[in-house]
Amino acid sequence: CPRGNPAYMPLRTEFGQIPQGGCTISSPCPDPYECVDVASQSLCCPSRKSICSETGGRLKNPLRNTPYDAGMRFDQLTGEQANYAVGISTRYYYNPIDGQCHPFTYNGFLGNFNNFNTQADCQLFCAR
Repeated sequence: CPRGNPAYMPLRTEFGQIPQGGCTISSPCPDPYECVDVASQSLCCPSRKSICSETGGRLKNPLRNTPYDAGMRFDQLTGEQANYAVGISTRYYYNPIDGQCHPFTYNGFLGNFNNFNTQADCQLFCAR
């Protein structure tokens, strides 16, 4: 998928989960996914509307009170002490309420897909 993870089939195989593919106009993707041509196949990818929302193309943590997901720091994720800021950077999220992209401090790991390297990338993807 251009951004985010595809929808997966409900069954697991010995190879893990299989992306839900083969979507068409007559066999559309479930909400909040849309059919996207990726390489030589059609996959159910997170919709632009879903990615550019507060959920960011994932389930929203009810404990999060910000319109973005800052993710986790290295030490939070691994329990190891780090004397440096691994992966911490300024990123941008789209706020559907004001239709603008705003900066936030990304902690380097996890988070959601409403997370862009530059304000321009964010605006190009979400502000339509």
